[in-house]
Amino acid sequence: MVNRICSGARPGRAFARRIAGGANRIAIGYAGCMNETILSIAMIAAFVLLGGGAWLIARKRDLKRGFLMLGAAVVLGVNIWVMTLPVPG
Repeated sequence: MVNRICSGARPGRAFARRIAGGANRIAIGYAGCMNETILSIAMIAAFVLLGGGAWLIARKRDLKRGFLMLGAAVVLGVNIWVMTLPVPG
């Protein structure tokens, strides 16, 4: 077993991993590491959108943009939730 960083990715390079079901099929990419990183960045963005939208609404500066930011945060949060659901089977 090789030491893996972030679910099998090597920093700065694509990796090749055998897929179950055939020795000739190979997956290339950063699937494990990039998925975790993207979800983390999306979660931070959702919190920033929530905070910014609440701030705009509380200060009565720009209600339309504030509510749009809250809506975007909710949509982003639901997308993150869907992406982290376990896969059946």
